Amino acid sequence: MYEAFSAAPRRRGSADLQEQGVTALLGALVLSHWVLDAIAHRPDLPLWPGGAVVGLGLWYSIPGALILESPLLLDDVWLYTSITRATSRTGTWSLVGLLGLTTAIWVSQPWPPPAPSAGAVAGTALALWILLPWARWIEQGQGDIPRLMNPRIPNTGAFKEAVHDRAVTVL
Repeated sequence: MYEAFSAAPRRRGSADLQEQGVTALLGALVLSHWVLDAIAHRPDLPLWPGGAVVGLGLWYSIPGALILESPLLLDDVWLYTSITRATSRTGTWSLVGLLGLTTAIWVSQPWPPPAPSAGAVAGTALALWILLPWARWIEQGQGDIPRLMNPRIPNTGAFKEAVHDRAVTVL
């Protein structure tokens, strides 16, 4: 239920329009992620602690999962590339490289045999941590995100600051 109330201001009159928009966006993202999890997971997502569980089990259908996830991936890449612009060749090629690597991992993921040991799974999971500094490297080569939530926000990184401030408040 947190998602339903996260769009409400902390105190009446304390949140300006920009903060309310960012809060609503974050709440919608959390709720939409849960809905997508409910489609993909087997029935293991509780509706409340200790209560009924839901899940449609799309994981059990590799073609179905790829058909559903492909447009989401393409939409996310389009959204990111439409609101940012690379400011250097590094910004362009670091993004292209990351998209190539993560797409190759995503497409090849369903077919290999199970991992031979828990250590192999742990090693692969640890290796994926390289994606975080790589994403930061990409962001350093991109310009500011322009006026995404509100045209009154100046193009000076105010949107990023507002999202950061709200995330810190939520956490």
